[in-house]
Amino acid sequence: MIHSKSIRLVCVLAIGILTGTARAQQSTTTSSSDASEGLQEILVTATKTGTTAAQKTPIALSVYSTDQLSNSGANNVKDLVALTPSLNISQTTASAEIFIRGIGSNNVFNGSDPDVTMQLDGVYIARAFSQFADFLDVSRVEVLRGPQGTLYGRNAVGGTINIISRAPTDDFESKAQVTLGNLSLLQTQGYVSGPLVKGLLDASLSVNYVTHSPWEDNLVAGQSGLVDANHGGVRGQIRLRLTDKVEMTTRADWSKFDESFDSSTHLLAPYAPAPLVLSVIQPELTCA
Repeated sequence: MIHSKSIRLVCVLAIGILTGTARAQQSTTTSSSDASEGLQEILVTATKTGTTAAQKTPIALSVYSTDQLSNSGANNVKDLVALTPSLNISQTTASAEIFIRGIGSNNVFNGSDPDVTMQLDGVYIARAFSQFADFLDVSRVEVLRGPQGTLYGRNAVGGTINIISRAPTDDFESKAQVTLGNLSLLQTQGYVSGPLVKGLLDASLSVNYVTHSPWEDNLVAGQSGLVDANHGGVRGQIRLRLTDKVEMTTRADWSKFDESFDSSTHLLAPYAPAPLVLSVIQPELTCA
């Protein structure tokens, strides 16, 4: 049984060119004025040099907007496996084992460092047991393949995953979503954003909660099963826009996990099983 709680408080001051990064979070795509001009231009900040088009960024990367994540049902990094080439993820208890292009690490003990990094709004998520947190009001997710040590540090040997939050808006917005499924699955998500002082101070609040019954039954009478879900979180943001080129964003989030995990490793990537896995080999018996 694993019980864990985490609280983070992040304050970001954006000046000059970095202001474009925060503003880009309000919209992940910009359509061409003429549909005949070609594909949509997807804005990214993977190179940390301001906002650039993904098509013009000299990095092997995949970018997913809010709509793409919602339409595909991607709630955390586990669900990116089905969308991203060369990405494989395994799970040991509550810890993530992320591999990109076959490079990663299964050392998930306290004090160990991964070979694929994860960044949440520029904050490095150092421990594997924190990397399965659900997406909360995410603007986009960037998956960078190949060594990224120059920009993201020595642990980004295989690549890195950037999660960028949606910035508070100066117009009122809200969204609520409920998902039901087998094994008593219940997932609730909510988001509200709007101005506290029009043109100066904006705020947003998002919540998420997921629960489902165990996937594996316990044969011992009176004991709970394994691989259930009972976790959720809350995130609040406040953005102060001092001038057109200077703004400050403060983010605070709280999350809780109270779940029963097994100790075996699970490969989360979908793959076609070998033919013999679904076969029964039995010699034909004959009577003399």
